[in-house]
Amino acid sequence: MQPFLSFYNSLDVLNKIMFFGIIIVIILTIITLIIYSKKSKIKTILDFQSQPSNKTKIKSPRSLQAIQYSGYNIEDLYYVTFKEFQQSHPETITMNQKDQKKRYNFLEELRKNKINEIVEIRNKIMESEKQDEN
Repeated sequence: MQPFLSFYNSLDVLNKIMFFGIIIVIILTIITLIIYSKKSKIKTILDFQSQPSNKTKIKSPRSLQAIQYSGYNIEDLYYVTFKEFQQSHPETITMNQKDQKKRYNFLEELRKNKINEIVEIRNKIMESEKQDEN
C-alpha cells in the first residue's frame, strides 16, 4: 500500500483526476462484463423449474421448439406471486382468501405441469437428434 500512496502523492491535481477517471472506466468495464455474461447465458426450459422468474428468457432452440410443439404460450410458464394473481384475476375479489389460495395453488400446479410436459417434449427432441446422428 505504501508504494501506491507514494506514487499517488507524487501526482499533480490533473493527473490525479485522470488516474481516478481510468479507475472508474476499469470498474465500469468490469461491471458491464459481469452483467453481459449473466445475460448471455442460454436459458432453457429447465431454468423455469429451478428459478421461476418473469425475467427468465428462453433462448435455447430445443426449448423454444418444445414450447411450440406443446401449444402453450411462454407467458403461461412465468411464475406469478399470489399478489400478482389477485391483481390479474379480478373475478377472485368476491372470493374469500382461502378460496383465492386454492385457485392460485391450482393454477400454479397447472403451470408446473406445463413446464414438466415441455421438459419431456424437449428431452424427446434431444433423443431424436441423437438417434439421427447415429
